[in-house]
Formats: sequence, structure tokens, C-alpha cells
Amino acid sequence: MPRVSVPSLSTLATDSLRDGMLNEGYAAWLADRQLQGATEPEVVNTLRTIARDEANHAQLSFEIVAWCVSVGGRDVADALVAAVGELPLMREAASATEPELMRHGLASVDPEGIAADDLRRRIVDRVNALLADESVAMSLRF
Repeated sequence: MPRVSVPSLSTLATDSLRDGMLNEGYAAWLADRQLQGATEPEVVNTLRTIARDEANHAQLSFEIVAWCVSVGGRDVADALVAAVGELPLMREAASATEPELMRHGLASVDPEGIAADDLRRRIVDRVNALLADESVAMSLRF
């Protein structure tokens, strides 16, 4: 059997922060917004599934981050603080908003990155609240 490397709790937490909370959270938002202009039945069903699944993944990622903090202590908290400070700004590639593209869920819905920036701020707030939680703070003192 090949050896499988097991990531540290800090790596699991920061990967979940970036890939799950940010990327999948934004993918959920994006699919939901594209769904609003879509009219093709297959596109609507697909975008609805994507939006739901990505939102579930983002929530699971937050739960993983919270668990990592609860069992990993100060090392995980420090890694998260650093990772939060390095979260990338996300910008959607601009595309036309022609009716045909909108119908197929392909219209650009956040070319300026306003929603992405808002999501990033909400993630920072959630992580800060998690780290400020009294029960978590108690475990981080040791």
C-alpha cells in the first residue's frame, strides 16, 4: 500500500478556510446568482444542485475549521489568523450579459468582486468570532 500523508490540523484548517469556506462559498453564491437569470430547464436544475452542494461544502468546511481549533489549540489558531490575512481577493472573469448567455447561466454576475469581497469579510468575521469564543479562548490559553 502506498503511504498516505496526513495533513496537520493547521493545514486542514487553513485548507478548509481557503478551499471550502471561501472558494466553495463563492461558488455557491455564484451559482445562485446565475440561477436567477437562467431559463433553460437543465441549466436551472444543474445550477440549483451546484448552489446547494457548494453551500453545504462551505458550511462543512467551517465546521472542520471549528473542530480543528477545538482540538488543535494555539497552533491552529495562529495558522488561521495568518491564513485569514492572506485570503485572496476574488474577481470573476468578465463576460457579456447577452440574453442567450443569461438563459444558460453564463452571465457575469460579480465582475467587480463586490460579492466576493463581502463573502471574504464575513469569513473573517466568522473566524474571528470563533477564535474569540470564550470556550475556545480558554483552550487557547494553554
